Amino acid sequence: MTNCSKLPDYTGIVNTGHNMSILLTGEATNKFSNEFEPLKSGAKMFAVNTDTGELVGVSPKFLTTGGLGLATNVAVWGVDPYGNEVPKGQEDSSFWQKYAQFNGCERGESINLYLLNGLNLYSITHSTPITYATDGVLPLTQNVVDFKLICSYEATPENLAEAKQNLDFINNSIQALKSSGGIPSASFIGANGERTDEGMLATLDVAKKATEAQIRSLEGAESSETTSTTDEVEVKDTKTNILLGAVILLLVYSVVKKMK
Repeated sequence: MTNCSKLPDYTGIVNTGHNMSILLTGEATNKFSNEFEPLKSGAKMFAVNTDTGELVGVSPKFLTTGGLGLATNVAVWGVDPYGNEVPKGQEDSSFWQKYAQFNGCERGESINLYLLNGLNLYSITHSTPITYATDGVLPLTQNVVDFKLICSYEATPENLAEAKQNLDFINNSIQALKSSGGIPSASFIGANGERTDEGMLATLDVAKKATEAQIRSLEGAESSETTSTTDEVEVKDTKTNILLGAVILLLVYSVVKKMK
């Protein structure tokens, strides 16, 4: 992901029912803003499988955390041990074809993290290598994380056309999934029986919003920074809500600890 000739493509990210959550805390984003630039309204953190180069997760919108900075998390999707089986009758669907091609992360595989702030791409490095573990939770605080500007994308007609094409694909995928009946087959159920069409739709919705943010940046319509503390953030995944709550608890604990 060090080549800025092509914007990140979120269309291939699949909810496999197995993930690891990586939390970018408010103090870490404060560090980024102090060292580089304010976070833009459509800023996104995304994850790439270092071994395969596959994009395996993108964050929802950053949330305010009680005055302690803007925080977010990315669900890094792992391999589905049940396999990516395409439902009967959906073999010709573009969405299900992408679904079948998604690999995800195996346990122990390395993960690279990036921050796309407007059209500026930054690497996010941890003090120790990040490796995948299903149900793992990794908080990135200011003491263990560093940012580096890699390059900037150009707002070319070609990049805008590609982003709009990706958005069309995601919208069509959402409609295709909704029209497939909404009843998951046995192969859609993960190890904990949690994976459903609703979870897959939520992941597509996150990818949709990330792609819309790209389009706004390419069109020059994005806000210069995230200033509102009441911006609506649609998170339809209960696990994500819990994890974002954990960010706030972690930050509160950090403040209390410093006061001792």
